[in-house]
Amino acid sequence: MRAILGLPASTSHWIASLMLGQLPIQYHIIQEFCRLWNRLLKTAQINPLINACLQVQNELLSRQRMCWLTRWSDRLRHTLPYLQFQHISHALGTLQPIQHKSIMKSLRQWFDCRLHLCGDPTSHDCPHRRIAMVYRNFHTGQLGKKPLWNRWSWQDVSDRVWRSWISFVSANANILVHDSDLSEIPFSQRLCTKCGLGEVGDESHVLFRCSATLLSRQRFRELCAWTPTHDLLAFWKRNNTLDLAMLVHDVLVQYAAN
Repeated sequence: MRAILGLPASTSHWIASLMLGQLPIQYHIIQEFCRLWNRLLKTAQINPLINACLQVQNELLSRQRMCWLTRWSDRLRHTLPYLQFQHISHALGTLQPIQHKSIMKSLRQWFDCRLHLCGDPTSHDCPHRRIAMVYRNFHTGQLGKKPLWNRWSWQDVSDRVWRSWISFVSANANILVHDSDLSEIPFSQRLCTKCGLGEVGDESHVLFRCSATLLSRQRFRELCAWTPTHDLLAFWKRNNTLDLAMLVHDVLVQYAAN
């Protein structure tokens, strides 16, 4: 996923997953396990050897003896919410099929809820700001779907423009709130040093209000004409064109130069 997006290897996997509309990899592994289990049950109906093996595994599981089914059960217990694990545990213990579609639907809702609880990235003291920024501004309601901003790719723009765009939407751009040297300073105190507005140097400030990027906004006057709320999500949806990537690249270049 990182290679597809052009992200560095140090980028956390959940950022790449969110940006591609994917659930974390462990959820896909759970889904494949459920499908494998259902296929084994079907095969066991016509294959005595497979049936005997499943019976042995079931017996070992009930005695809490170590076997491949016990290891899966232990891992799922630590990964899944209680209700979803109980459903799978019951299916394993009674040699019944797993309703994997309902399991995945519940996991998707649970994961969406966890992301929503990451906090408000505009508060600047958000404990998980990067996750919240990617989720709230660029991915709300897009879990499992192709993100709105990803209708075009690096093949449509130059490498430099694409890298700027990806770093911006993944909350990894070279702006003040992402400065690792300021990690001990609260976000609310990371004021922009490029202008005299006294605002936090975050994505919205750099894109919409910073005087250091005024020239870029003038170059893309049509895109920037509508910013009544300075809402990045609304801004992306309204201006979902290649010019948007060009604007972001221009803004970041000019911001770094001043």
